[in-house]
Amino acid sequence: MIDMKKKEHFEVILEDINFKLSLLLEELENLAHKVDKYNIDSNKQIDEMNEFLKRRLSTKMTI
Repeated sequence: MIDMKKKEHFEVILEDINFKLSLLLEELENLAHKVDKYNIDSNKQIDEMNEFLKRRLSTKMTI
C-alpha cells in the first residue's frame, strides 16, 4: 500500500517535471527563433551600411 502511494506520488512529480521541461523547451525554441531573426536583421543592416559606404567612397574618389 505504501509502495503504491510512493509510486503514484513519484508519477505525479515526474508528470510535473515533464510539463515544465516541455515549457522550457518551447521557450528555448522561441528564443532561438528570435536570435535567428536578430542575426538576419543585423546582417541586413550591415550589408546595407556596406553598400552605402561603398557608394559614398566611390563618389568621393571620382570627384
